[in-house]
Amino acid sequence: MATGNVSNVSLYDVTVNEPYWTIDRINFAFGMAYIPLILSSLFGNVVIVIIMMNRKERGSSTGVLFSALAVCDIIVTFIGPLKFAILDTTKIDLRSNLAYFESSQVLFLIFQTASSWLLVGITFERFMVTVYPLVSKTLLTARFAIIEVIAIYAVVIAIQVGRLYGYISFVFLPQYQTYVLRNKVDGGRPTYFWSGVVVSFLGPFVAILIGSLFIVIKIRKTVSGRKSDNASKRVLSVTRNLLAANMAFFLTALPWYIINFLGFYDFLNDMGGPERILMVNMLRYVLYLNQALNFYVYVISGQKFRQDTWQLFAKLCNKG
Repeated sequence: MATGNVSNVSLYDVTVNEPYWTIDRINFAFGMAYIPLILSSLFGNVVIVIIMMNRKERGSSTGVLFSALAVCDIIVTFIGPLKFAILDTTKIDLRSNLAYFESSQVLFLIFQTASSWLLVGITFERFMVTVYPLVSKTLLTARFAIIEVIAIYAVVIAIQVGRLYGYISFVFLPQYQTYVLRNKVDGGRPTYFWSGVVVSFLGPFVAILIGSLFIVIKIRKTVSGRKSDNASKRVLSVTRNLLAANMAFFLTALPWYIINFLGFYDFLNDMGGPERILMVNMLRYVLYLNQALNFYVYVISGQKFRQDTWQLFAKLCNKG
């Protein structure tokens, strides 16, 4: 964290110069608030992986995809919230090391974007199970899910490496910096910015929204007026887990992506320095909250997951 009478706090293109003590108190409060979020994320996602590996779905695409999402969320927690908890509660100034700060930002974007697309993968898997149950039994295997996870990471890394190259070019190549700044003045954006918009924001949001709507329509048609067997109830329980996770994703991620990728800074620019920093911290905290919510969303929305959770804790208590 910066020292002296002035603190420079940046959010992409937003820089604020304000008295140190005011901004420091806001940042410190949010830095402390990250600690329970980090612990909650680690606890919940580890439990998700254990449950998915112990239940019948461990050899299916469902277990692989839900576990991959939980592991990805753990990594995001270490890269994002933990970094800002250190920045905001200590005197360590990671921002002064531009190479580290920008590379950590790209790593965060890789795993945050991968988390979004893994949710897309789970939505596709649930869509297939709900709409085409016979086809899904032969197509949606654990091997298929592993290939899907690898493909998601390969595409996301390729896009974000290009974004990292754009950052490096901006920092070290004066002519590229002049080009980018001129485009900003003219209202334009560099190529790596728009690739981030499509890959991190528009793509997963549209895919999740459309897939969720189709699933809800199919579930309503299937459930109404028909008694379900145990297998159907299990499918419905897992699908409800997904739909609840999708809703949590929209509520926590949408404000941040709208502000950052669509460039709605006008209302921030109308605020004073401390108020702007407060708003930025709130948006960031809500975004990171998504990584900590899935476990609790699954417990509330899915009876099968809730039962598996109680059984796991009962076994641990008996062993203790």
